[in-house]
Amino acid sequence: AYQLNPRDLDSGRLAAYAAIAAGRRSTSATAKVNYYTKAARVGEKLANAKPIFEHQLLAGESWLGAKKFDKALVWLKKAASKKPQNALVHYYIGQSYSQLGQFDQALASLQKALQLGPNADLRRQIYNNLGFVYAKKKNYDKALEMYKTAGNKAKVAEMKKAKETAAKNAEAKKEMREFKQKIKALYAQADELEKLGQVEEARQLREQADKLSASIKK
Repeated sequence: AYQLNPRDLDSGRLAAYAAIAAGRRSTSATAKVNYYTKAARVGEKLANAKPIFEHQLLAGESWLGAKKFDKALVWLKKAASKKPQNALVHYYIGQSYSQLGQFDQALASLQKALQLGPNADLRRQIYNNLGFVYAKKKNYDKALEMYKTAGNKAKVAEMKKAKETAAKNAEAKKEMREFKQKIKALYAQADELEKLGQVEEARQLREQADKLSASIKK
């Protein structure tokens, strides 16, 4: 494990940034996580030794890369309390929330990051993440809008297909509800006929309803 010299924080920062760089270059998912974990542990030592924004952001960013999203949020929130007008830290917070499936919190953080006037590259990343979150919430119109703004043609095409599929599924569910209501109405009608003494007609309706019910189960 890396031993931090409190009198030489620069070497700690260099070690953390070197691990992050190695993680970004790595094509192995396992190795990538390992590199980011090393960076995060050094980042935490730096943040504990000297709790400034840069160290807290480093620890949070590294845990985010290591896919430890709860740990990332702890440090990113501390960093945000130091510099609440920093767009990057709110973007990272939004990423962490989105990976935890907390999509409303993710939207709030990502929208906050946008409001803070990020540079063009970060702005594009924020819109891509907003597209991801809206897609997870099955709001494909908003997802399309975000991906279009990000200039992500592949995701725009993907969202168009997802929107079409969702519309077809919704129509199929509507038809199934109506079909089940029809069956229910047939059984109710059969009950009424039976009360009126029209036993044969009631039996025929029940047979019809039974066949329709059986067709659903096939």
